[in-house]
Amino acid sequence: MVSTDFTVALQKYSDHDLLSYMKDFLKNNDQLPPYLTIANHFNVAPNGVNERLHRLEKEGVFKRNAVNKIMFSRKK
Repeated sequence: MVSTDFTVALQKYSDHDLLSYMKDFLKNNDQLPPYLTIANHFNVAPNGVNERLHRLEKEGVFKRNAVNKIMFSRKK
């Protein structure tokens, strides 16, 4: 029997884990990681990464630049 519950896979990492990974990647590469790189790092589906980043964007953690790439919002 094949499981179709993807929720379990999406909960393997916290927002803190994701943000820490992205900050480290940015420090070493001068850019944020692509969705697929994040998905491979956490062994999850790219759609899950996309949903998580969109939620964080709505919360103000990220914003979009002129070419629609995500970037960290400046702290106020």
